[in-house]
Amino acid sequence: MSFQRLKIWIPAIIWMLGIFYLSSIPLKEGVPSTPQPPSPVFARPFLQIAPKKALPGSDTVQLAASSTFPLNEIFHFLEFGGLYFWIAFAFQRSKIRIIPQITKKEIIIALAISTFYLFFDETHQIFVPGRNFEFIDVILDILGMLMILAILKIVEYKLERTHN
Repeated sequence: MSFQRLKIWIPAIIWMLGIFYLSSIPLKEGVPSTPQPPSPVFARPFLQIAPKKALPGSDTVQLAASSTFPLNEIFHFLEFGGLYFWIAFAFQRSKIRIIPQITKKEIIIALAISTFYLFFDETHQIFVPGRNFEFIDVILDILGMLMILAILKIVEYKLERTHN
């Protein structure tokens, strides 16, 4: 693989490293994983999830991050949507085309790579103090990937119509 083709993948690799770094930061006991809302106006429940222990073996209970302002959900949605974007971008830029089209095979491979990394990251969080594997995070991450896929397909369709 030439350096030119390899450098197309640098944004996706940097994005993956950023996700890994952020999910490697231990959460302190009793500190919610999502910043608290700036005002009581935003303090409405988003997804009602039962309280959980802040750290295994501790008596401190924290509400799940998704029980207040949905910053954690939005972050998960965007972080893996962004990963899918950079992987799809690398596939698209690896070919010279007038219309930035991505094939079905490339879509499946990009989704597979993103999903593999999603499960790798969620599993890795089991070993980080104060973090754990959460199924809601998996769902939000996949929805983020599918949202970016839909946006890319809409843009591709509109560009195709303007060139015809």
